[in-house]
Amino acid sequence: MSHNENTHEASIQTSKKTIRSSLFLKLLGLATILTVSLIPGCFTNSLIRDRQNYEAEAISSIVGNWAAQQEIGAVEFVVPYHYMVYDAKEKKHTRLDHQLTLVPSRLAISTTDEIETRKRGIFEIPIYKARLVMKGEFRLPKDIVPGDATEIQTPLSQNLRMGFRNSGAISEFDLKIDGVQQNVRRTPEGFVLTFSERTIKPGESVSFEFHALLNGYRSLEVRTAADDFEAHVKSKWPHPSFQGQLPVEQKITPEGFEARWKLIQVQATQSLTVGFVQPVNVYSQAERALKYSFLITTLVLASLFLIETLWKLRIHPMQYLLMTLPLSAFYVLLLATSEQIGFAAAYAGASVAVVGLLYFYFRGIGATGSQSNTLVLILGTLKALIYTMLSSEDFALLIGSISLFLVLAAFMMMTRKVDWSNSMARPRES
Repeated sequence: MSHNENTHEASIQTSKKTIRSSLFLKLLGLATILTVSLIPGCFTNSLIRDRQNYEAEAISSIVGNWAAQQEIGAVEFVVPYHYMVYDAKEKKHTRLDHQLTLVPSRLAISTTDEIETRKRGIFEIPIYKARLVMKGEFRLPKDIVPGDATEIQTPLSQNLRMGFRNSGAISEFDLKIDGVQQNVRRTPEGFVLTFSERTIKPGESVSFEFHALLNGYRSLEVRTAADDFEAHVKSKWPHPSFQGQLPVEQKITPEGFEARWKLIQVQATQSLTVGFVQPVNVYSQAERALKYSFLITTLVLASLFLIETLWKLRIHPMQYLLMTLPLSAFYVLLLATSEQIGFAAAYAGASVAVVGLLYFYFRGIGATGSQSNTLVLILGTLKALIYTMLSSEDFALLIGSISLFLVLAAFMMMTRKVDWSNSMARPRES
């Protein structure tokens, strides 16, 4: 081998080493840019938390003057009684005092509410006024005393107790016992009536009917025991949630919902809760969208690198960095506009603004129309895909995993003939 051939071979090897070194430095630079581009996301996440706290303060200022979550607690009838038993050894009668706490043998609860929206700044808070009707019956068992007892007495001091977590938020109320109006007393724990119309004898029953206007927010919970329990809730809120004991019948329409429960031998540990939920919370959706920022930035940098590799276009590291900044600004823009116009419109507007800015910048640094259109197509598809995943929580993992696999497959297929040892020196012609 001649001296010139040896020199040429050495020059080729040196050139390949330089290219490999250049490719490594390029990838290292992109990794650094990717890391730096994630820093604004931390500040955006903190901003979302601040706005959530601001919303919570607005809710607290409204709910504090109205009512918090309402809970209907235990409904009980307390019957004190005494009886006499004969002590054969002592040859005399002895008085024994007892107290029996009864739960309703039958309890039916129905509510019909009106939804009212109150504003505090930019926030709209839904609250409700629920017309409550609670009807029930207590039955004193026949066998409450031993068979040899005599002179069974139930004094005129029976108490009816109805528990409410926020009794102070009940603006109207009245109670009837066996059809007779009663003067019920409000307490911090609910309502108490000392019943003195007549004594209740073993085997007898007493009925009651309670009407009230409940002021509440977010949910209504029922937690009381009864032998036979029914509930009927009718509301104009179109987005209910049911927890605990689920309704046996439910009908949900854009105009509201209606639900029914029918239970036997309900215990106080069991509950049913109707939630008046907000279907869309812009802060939680913005927070979820922010979690995809790493994926979006990575795929955009990979797309730019692919365009640079396959076509004759040189992109400076500073240009890479500048093109990631609008991706970070997207989330701040999304957060600010979604508070005013809703998440869907804000997402569309912010996406168009960011994609348009990147398109004109990419054209300005020397990209051709086809190259710029390719970037717009990639970025637009990613934005649409992310929105689909945000809108469909149940299928987000499936959609994301399949899409990521297809992106990887497309990248591998497009670069399968690239000579990476020479790709930085000779990019493929478009």
